[in-house]
Amino acid sequence: FPISAEYLTNKNIYVIRMGLHKPTQVFKTSNNKIIDYTGQIRSSLDDPEFADAYLPAKCEFFIGCTSATYQFASIFHSPVAYTNMIPFGECGRNFHDIVIFKKCLNKYDNKVLSIKEAIQNGITGDWLTEDQILDLEKKGIIFQENSSEEILELTKEMYKRLNNDWDPKEDEILLQDKFLKITNIYTSDGDKFPGKVCYNFLKLNKNLL
Repeated sequence: FPISAEYLTNKNIYVIRMGLHKPTQVFKTSNNKIIDYTGQIRSSLDDPEFADAYLPAKCEFFIGCTSATYQFASIFHSPVAYTNMIPFGECGRNFHDIVIFKKCLNKYDNKVLSIKEAIQNGITGDWLTEDQILDLEKKGIIFQENSSEEILELTKEMYKRLNNDWDPKEDEILLQDKFLKITNIYTSDGDKFPGKVCYNFLKLNKNLL
């Protein structure tokens, strides 16, 4: 989060740390463009539930994971940069959304599972039940969270795309189509799934495909 936040503030964008509950620690920074809404502001508001929905609804774009807060942005069609998503059906609801996933590892040999191998082991759909997670743990499958560098690249791509500054890559459509073919994700209307996987993430993790 910190390096992605610094990147955005260097673009003259204010970054607001969101969350529905007061965290155990306040986010400390000397950067006055980074606002700790969750840790410092929310508890003092008369109607924090309104602010919880209003801020994601009005933001330029939202960076978030599987916590419920991102759903406010999605409901109001604010672009979402999804981090640490799993399983693979949870990868964007609108055409302007971009996603990166947790990697699935075999804890016994530290081998990274391909997306196909992960799906074969039951990592499917758009969410995992508690029983599915317990079953994966029995198989020795664990999840590796995204690095700060991966989140930074996701942030850069979202910013550039929204500002019409994205330089299309020769293989980005090929990589995206390969991902969609493996996961076979479609909308409820049978259309091709609208979300994109971060180009840099796919480029550097071709072993997943």
